[in-house]
Amino acid sequence: MLAVLLAGCASPGGVPVVETPVGPSGEPARAAAGEGWLVVYSAFEVVPMDNSYSTPRTRYEVDDAEGRMLRKVSNFASTFDATPTPVSLSAGSYRVLAAAANYGLVAVPVVIQPNRTTTLYLDGASHQEVAGMGAAAAVRLANGAVIGPRANP
Repeated sequence: MLAVLLAGCASPGGVPVVETPVGPSGEPARAAAGEGWLVVYSAFEVVPMDNSYSTPRTRYEVDDAEGRMLRKVSNFASTFDATPTPVSLSAGSYRVLAAAANYGLVAVPVVIQPNRTTTLYLDGASHQEVAGMGAAAAVRLANGAVIGPRANP
């Protein structure tokens, strides 16, 4: 069964696609409309140490559920701060196309719920929010890396 959870398929462009959507952790939102937020801890860019005060995160793309690009996100607060940029989105289903550390480009379905934050962990770092997350609650890349909580139906 673990093989089924870890299995993904490749899109026509050769980008690995995660099958299970990532959503906010905890109970589902009661409101059906409104906006929520997306935070993506994308992989860090490789930059020469003398050209940057911090290592910026890679940019990523947010697509609608049909795969049409909605926006490209420059994913760092400033030259001195690599904190991911929160993105406000209407409640619904989306696809994120982003770089994952030690993996490469990946397409991940995400669910945005009103007044909640959906977070993707693609930077390869240890994050307390997903540490110890059980197999039934976690979404993983094919290499086993936990990238976020499974979206509640």
